Amino acid sequence: MTANKVLNRKSSSSIMTIILFNFLLILSVTQSHAHLFKNDNMCNATREVLCVKDVFAIMNKTIENISRAAIKTEKLILARNRKIYDTFNRYVNFEIDFIDSRLPDDKYHVNFSKTSNDIHRGDLIDLLLEGHDAMSFYYNSINRILHMNNVFSSETNKLLNQIHNHLQYHMICQYRNVLNVYSYEWKSIHLIKRIPFSTINHTISLSLIHDVHSIIFVRLLNEWMPKIQSVMINVEGRLV
Repeated sequence: MTANKVLNRKSSSSIMTIILFNFLLILSVTQSHAHLFKNDNMCNATREVLCVKDVFAIMNKTIENISRAAIKTEKLILARNRKIYDTFNRYVNFEIDFIDSRLPDDKYHVNFSKTSNDIHRGDLIDLLLEGHDAMSFYYNSINRILHMNNVFSSETNKLLNQIHNHLQYHMICQYRNVLNVYSYEWKSIHLIKRIPFSTINHTISLSLIHDVHSIIFVRLLNEWMPKIQSVMINVEGRLV
């Protein structure tokens, strides 16, 4: 066997090794990517949906429950801070200005409410994904507030825990059930951000920070409820 043939065989073997390595790397990344999308332990399992309308009815009922809990939370916080209302309101306004440009996009829901045009399957998917990501954003945000472990906010946290459970099981998981019907992937909860509250030291108590963050959270979340409800109620009649 000549030296050239030996070199050619070694070269071919090296090329095949590189190709195989790249294939395994791509496969590993793809599986990892799918894992990030599917397996975040938010829902026990995405169940088979026989009627999407029934899922939307569950979500509509949940929206009402979330709105009630949000309103109760806001009233409770305002009553607790009534003696320092001006100071409290100043902190709230500061935080709102700070986070305003970094909140979830609602363009598909806004467009849906502004027109009465028919929508296609792709439009529905856009609405579902936008709603899912927004609810996931606020789920992550409420987690952060609850983990502040403020002992003076037990009443508030009781209401926030109710909202937390509603968001997880009756909103996010329901979105995923419907998306599963259409064979669409959703973002893992780990890939979605949360309300980016400022880290500036206001030299104020933890309980006051907790109240400021909580009231902003419930107000922002409650702004989403009629947008989502409008879709849940009207989408079936406009889907072509």
